[in-house]
Amino acid sequence: MERKSSIVPLIFIMAIAIVFGFTTSGSANSKGSWSSSGKNGSSGKHGSGSGNSLSGKNSSSGTRISDDLHFSETRGELFHSEDSGLWANDDKSGNDTQISAKKADDIVELNSNIFFSDDDGLWVSDGKSRSSLSANKPEKIVASSSKLFMNYGVWGVWHYDGVGFRQIDSNRPDDMASTDLHLYTNYSSFGVYKWDGASWTRISANPAVRMITSGNNLYVDFGAAGLWKYDGNAFTQIDTNVPKEIFATSTALYANYAQGLYRFDGSKWSRISATPSDDAATSHGSDDLYAVFTGSGLYHFDGTGWVQIDSQSPSRMSASSSGLHAEYEGLGFYKYTKGK
Repeated sequence: MERKSSIVPLIFIMAIAIVFGFTTSGSANSKGSWSSSGKNGSSGKHGSGSGNSLSGKNSSSGTRISDDLHFSETRGELFHSEDSGLWANDDKSGNDTQISAKKADDIVELNSNIFFSDDDGLWVSDGKSRSSLSANKPEKIVASSSKLFMNYGVWGVWHYDGVGFRQIDSNRPDDMASTDLHLYTNYSSFGVYKWDGASWTRISANPAVRMITSGNNLYVDFGAAGLWKYDGNAFTQIDTNVPKEIFATSTALYANYAQGLYRFDGSKWSRISATPSDDAATSHGSDDLYAVFTGSGLYHFDGTGWVQIDSQSPSRMSASSSGLHAEYEGLGFYKYTKGK
């Protein structure tokens, strides 16, 4: 992509100071349940659910070093990366199918297909077998509902349309994020750029510390310059403070600060916890947040209020519109189905 000095850099238009006040959250629906009889026996608000633990490889004991986790609602399968490779666990039968013998990275879903990378390159899987797309391993994969993009390091950014690859930038980005409308790339030397499918536009001369998408909005942490929202056309500053961490659903942004955990609904902030979370999982198919708090366990926030769903803390989580899949070291994987 051509870096033109004539492109106007980002002008910080307005500053909105956020006054961190205490916000009391109500009670969320607590009628969810865990689908494991063993897990339900531990303390916490597990509800009355019961069932079988995930079978096969997941039921083995001991701590495993794991990399990635993705639950496909369309396929009804939990894809989990282990030292022994990539596995697909059927959500109904509990049966495991090995997809790859090597640990997988960046597991993403597009049009009901699972894309992942390992040391042998880029692959696509139907949940039963895999097909090679490239012998080169990308550094990162991002997907929207209809597009797949790869960062191939020194070979730049590539787009895969389901048939073939096309290089759309020869530069190596530090980070990428996508919406259904745009791909966003961050470069430490160039700033933040937007790809609309045909051309690039620099939307900020300042590089991002981190960025994340929510719906068609891009949220960018510019470090000392604060937190900003980009709606596809212009930036608006939403906070002068620097968050420790940000994560998003399809409708809201969540941010951890020393003062607690906050939710931004696109127009205003509310503090939903006086304590920042240690880990969190969100789904772009709902407004559900699952957060781990030190010494308190796992909690579910449904956009209105909290409910504790477990006194223990999982090591990995994958959220969906129907609930949460979580791994507990030495215990395996468990499914939490949220209340109706």
